[in-house]
Amino acid sequence: MRKLSRGISKSWFEAAYRNVFSVTPRFKVKLVAKMLKAIHAQESKKAA
Repeated sequence: MRKLSRGISKSWFEAAYRNVFSVTPRFKVKLVAKMLKAIHAQESKKAA
């Protein structure tokens, strides 16, 4: 398992994203993916 800077494994993110996409309506998946990418790219909780 590859650890990320915050100590959370990459597989945790993959599982979380799958869970989100499994309940997201198909027509909103692209929008949700963009939002998750933006959240994931943030440096800190203060930046959020």
